[in-house]
Amino acid sequence: MSQKCQHARDLWSQLDALRLGMNYSKEDVNKLQVLVDDCYGESHPGSFHLYRLGDEAVRGVHESGG
Repeated sequence: MSQKCQHARDLWSQLDALRLGMNYSKEDVNKLQVLVDDCYGESHPGSFHLYRLGDEAVRGVHESGG
């Protein structure tokens, strides 16, 4: 599968170099990236549970090979 960012990676190779400098492997650099974001906060009781849900989402991505 072709990544949407491949054109940008071809134009700006520093992206890959920076990731390799952060101990990414060459396989990691070629993986799709998944952003898991939440609005967790301790100031609002309605969002307190979102930390656990975000953590579960990250775990699911890792277990799926991401």
